[in-house]
Amino acid sequence: LLTNILIILVLGGYLAFEPGIYTRGLVNLLPPESRGRAKEILTLMGSALQWWLIGRFIAMIILGVLVGVGIAVIGLPLALGLGIITGLLSFVPVIGSFLAVIPAALVALAQDPIYLLYVLILYTAAQGVETYLLTPFVQRKTVLMPPATALVIQLFLGILIGPLGIALAYPIAVVGQVLIKTMYIEDVLNEPV
Repeated sequence: LLTNILIILVLGGYLAFEPGIYTRGLVNLLPPESRGRAKEILTLMGSALQWWLIGRFIAMIILGVLVGVGIAVIGLPLALGLGIITGLLSFVPVIGSFLAVIPAALVALAQDPIYLLYVLILYTAAQGVETYLLTPFVQRKTVLMPPATALVIQLFLGILIGPLGIALAYPIAVVGQVLIKTMYIEDVLNEPV
């Protein structure tokens, strides 16, 4: 899982920093009469993914602040660091939040075992808020995806592929949404979006 995530992040980095190379290469594989529309669709997909990333970063910051404040309220040290770790790890939906609890749990155990219970409650609440409220709301505002659609796709890909499906559900949904709007609604049905 970690290797797959690393490969996806590296591949995503290459695609994000030099999209023109890959776009041109893909478009050149198509017949000349299809290249203009393909380039237009790929540009829309890239724009949608950029907005998804902006939304993801907003959710990461909010979650990191919430957890950092929660750790401080509990009375544990390193609240700022634990909030930052949580925010960064939450880039990967669901899985990242589970990984983020490990450092906080270790800090809690070093203080007093009762703090572990508080940390687990805090992270469970934060995970619920992030997964079911924050991320769908932010994505609704940034990529215009209805929250229920995003959650259904995350659930479906989680069942179908497992943790990797959960991690990739939102970007796949964003790209799928663009493809449905452009290639089906506009091109097949000839209706404006």
